[in-house]
Amino acid sequence: MLGLDVWRLFAISDTKKGIVVIGAVQAGNFVEAVEWPEEKQYLVNTPKMAEYRGMEHFALEVRGDSMNEIYPPESVVICVRVADLEREIRDGERVVVLSREGPLTEATVKELRTDAEGARWLWPRSTSPAHQSPVRVDSHDLEVMALVVGSYRPEG
Repeated sequence: MLGLDVWRLFAISDTKKGIVVIGAVQAGNFVEAVEWPEEKQYLVNTPKMAEYRGMEHFALEVRGDSMNEIYPPESVVICVRVADLEREIRDGERVVVLSREGPLTEATVKELRTDAEGARWLWPRSTSPAHQSPVRVDSHDLEVMALVVGSYRPEG
């Protein structure tokens, strides 16, 4: 029983303030990356993983269906910035990617995979026929900005 009580105390103290949902990311298409005004932001009360303790966490609502096998629309992905990691992104991890076209910055969430030649690809994980084609990372002006370290989705 002591283990459960310790876990409960850890979870409560670790999430007392929650993780801030700062905006939305389109899981299907690149959409303009805009941080919501503070009055639209809200907290999700989820525990942080020990591996990422001490790193700033933020959350994004998922829109669209190109990742619906993992993140149905209205899911929330919990992220840490790649710049804060002390390791490389691993094959199969999900990432938030930025694309810059002139003054516009757009964002999406995808699964990062590496092929036999070492090329990195962004893969949708979708049941939709419209979202089955991967995008090669080095063929576009793309930046892998954040690692998805967890997710939350409301039931129902």
